[in-house]
Amino acid sequence: MIRVHKIKLSANNTQSKYFGQACGVARHAYNWALTNWKEQFEAGLKPNEAVLRKQYNAIKASEFPWALDVTKCAPQQAIKNAGVAYKNFFSNLSKGKKGKKAGYPKFKKKGVRDSFRADNYTDVKPLVT
Repeated sequence: MIRVHKIKLSANNTQSKYFGQACGVARHAYNWALTNWKEQFEAGLKPNEAVLRKQYNAIKASEFPWALDVTKCAPQQAIKNAGVAYKNFFSNLSKGKKGKKAGYPKFKKKGVRDSFRADNYTDVKPLVT
């Protein structure tokens, strides 16, 4: 059994500002990943989310210093989500699935379902007793 805890936050002004910044960093990282994935794919390379995360972390301090103001999980999870989006797109494309298909990943827009994920140990398997 996998358990999930959802918590509704009542944020003050400082916290709301931080959450907004984290959403912006996550959106930027996701869009950055989509752009770079497409460029690398068109250049004949085989990009993946792990390589893109390393590339983003390498340039984050110099090109995007404002991304350092929030948790490292926000851009990391956003780039992982971009990898999952491409994986689903190519999986459905190659299998020719019928019904609802995952389309080509789209860029995220400001103010439309803004979100970020700040969790650790997402790949840990649950303990079975």
